[in-house]
Amino acid sequence: NFEVQDHILIAYTGSEKATTIMSKNADYIASEVLGNSATEGALEGGFTKEWKINGEDLTLTVKRA
Repeated sequence: NFEVQDHILIAYTGSEKATTIMSKNADYIASEVLGNSATEGALEGGFTKEWKINGEDLTLTVKRA
């Protein structure tokens, strides 16, 4: 139920490799998707999806800001 112009909050958890990559690129990722922030950890009340990317586990949660 997101609109294209909605600003979002992004949270991530996962394997050490995946979270390191997310952390190093958090500002870029957030700016590409109208994210106000991209932070490691949990985010209550958002939409959560688990991914396996190049063999690494990553869980992303997005929530309208």
